[in-house]
Amino acid sequence: MLGVAWGLAFGAALLNSALAIVAYFLVPTLISIVGGIWSSLSDKIIWFDLNQSSSALYGTDSMTGSDWAHIGTGALLWIVVPGVIGTWRVLRSEVK
Repeated sequence: MLGVAWGLAFGAALLNSALAIVAYFLVPTLISIVGGIWSSLSDKIIWFDLNQSSSALYGTDSMTGSDWAHIGTGALLWIVVPGVIGTWRVLRSEVK
C-alpha cells in the first residue's frame, strides 16, 4: 500500500506518468547508493529511505516505536509532501 501511495503521489506531483515511474524507481536507488557510499549516514538514512524503514513491517520481530517513527517520517517525506503538491497542482491546473 505504501508503494501504491508513493507512486500516486509522485504521479500527481509531477503530472507526467513516465517521469513519475522513473522517479519512483530512481529515488530509492539513489538513496541506497548514497547510504552505501557514506558510512556515516548509514544510521541516519533510515529516516529518509522508505523502502529500508518499511522492511521492518515484513520481519518476524514486533515493531518498536522507533520503527514506526522511521516509517512515518519516510511516508511524510515521500508520500504526504508530494501528495499535497500534486493535489495543489491538479486543483490549479486548467481542464483540457
